[in-house]
Amino acid sequence: MNPQDPDAVRRAAVNEPDESWSDARLVEGYLRRVAAALGRAPSIVVDSADFDHYGSGYASFADVFVTSRDGSRRGEDERHRWVDGLTVCLSRLAPFAVLCAPELYTRSQDGLSGSSSLPSLESVVYPDLPGWEAECADVAAVLAEHGIRLLTPKVLGRPIRQAVETVLTDRPPYTVFDAWFHWMD
Repeated sequence: MNPQDPDAVRRAAVNEPDESWSDARLVEGYLRRVAAALGRAPSIVVDSADFDHYGSGYASFADVFVTSRDGSRRGEDERHRWVDGLTVCLSRLAPFAVLCAPELYTRSQDGLSGSSSLPSLESVVYPDLPGWEAECADVAAVLAEHGIRLLTPKVLGRPIRQAVETVLTDRPPYTVFDAWFHWMD
């Protein structure tokens, strides 16, 4: 499937999944299995996986935050811990994913709250990120094993004619990224 195909983009922008991903229950289960497989990769640990649409609205993707298995923790105190990691966004609309730039993630020790950035076109990186080569290679390998295509900033940055209801950007023209990876609150 071509992520830039105008008909596919139009459908994705209004939350119509690709025909192969039309059963939402099956797709959710599949993406959860992909997240679990990411956690078994040699160089990464899944720190968190968010499948709840950020608590409200609709997210066209699941958000999986991975850290380096060799220790990405920057520190902690009695209430919080800080870790460096990468966000992998798994599309609910088609077998596509993006890898977002490393960031420092804060999570409460009780696991009930955390803070990180929302994904954006500007945060998408190539899967050969300096300093994260092994982790990126493992993410790419797991996704490929599961038939999920890791999209690049070049593909995602192409403008589209379709409007997209999303709070992740407020600037037309919308892009291929906005069609496949959006969140409506």
